Amino acid sequence: MSKCATKPNLERCEKLIKQTYRRSIMQCKLDALLRRLPPQHEKYSQIESELGKRRSGDFGENSIDYYLSQLSGIQDYIVVKCARLLLNNHHFQMDTLLLFPSFFILLETKHLTGTLLFDPDYQQFIQIKKEDINHEISRQDPILQVKMQYNQFKRWLANRQSTRSTIYSPREISLLITNHHVPRDVNILKDYNIDPTEILTGVACPNCNKLAMEKHPREWSCPYCKHQSKNAHTQTLIDYYFLYGTPISIREVGKILHIK
Repeated sequence: MSKCATKPNLERCEKLIKQTYRRSIMQCKLDALLRRLPPQHEKYSQIESELGKRRSGDFGENSIDYYLSQLSGIQDYIVVKCARLLLNNHHFQMDTLLLFPSFFILLETKHLTGTLLFDPDYQQFIQIKKEDINHEISRQDPILQVKMQYNQFKRWLANRQSTRSTIYSPREISLLITNHHVPRDVNILKDYNIDPTEILTGVACPNCNKLAMEKHPREWSCPYCKHQSKNAHTQTLIDYYFLYGTPISIREVGKILHIK
């Protein structure tokens, strides 16, 4: 067993996971939205809370990669992450799918703190956080989630298997999934009912985060902390992409960057 997998080295595992951390598109969109909303906005706290949940969820999904790496060399298998497929006019999504030559495994990953209670009689999954032991948070039962995804994926695969006489190999199944994957594209402003006129423009200072960077011939300068940067505008253009996802004209660039 790798040293990183032993109990005394859990902190080292955590650092390794953070180094290979990948953000989901939804987290990027929530990040951009929170940066571009006034703190006093009525939806600010809600979006901040959703962003925290998304970060936790993304971290959980990323953390599974380390443990899957321990299977390397033991048996041939293919990993499919975050596949979203269409079945009977409805989409279903799987966190992690492991394809082996004779079977497949579905993993539903959670990253939650505190005490977690599974109630099979009432099919409930309850979280009790350390900082508020008197407050129970009822969440969707991950066991039920996996069972539902299992049945959906079997039906989806059976629909395609019926058109051919030979059994799909794991590699063929992974290619089939890739070809039918439907990315979830969320209009974040519409989702939270936020008018585009409420979005803050301007270039944020990489040092103090104030939307006040001023353009000079060769660099950007912050009038508050005096920080200088040659590419401070990059994050603003990235934010625009995640919020609107549409091509941008030179005139619009000047408007959001506050330059003529």
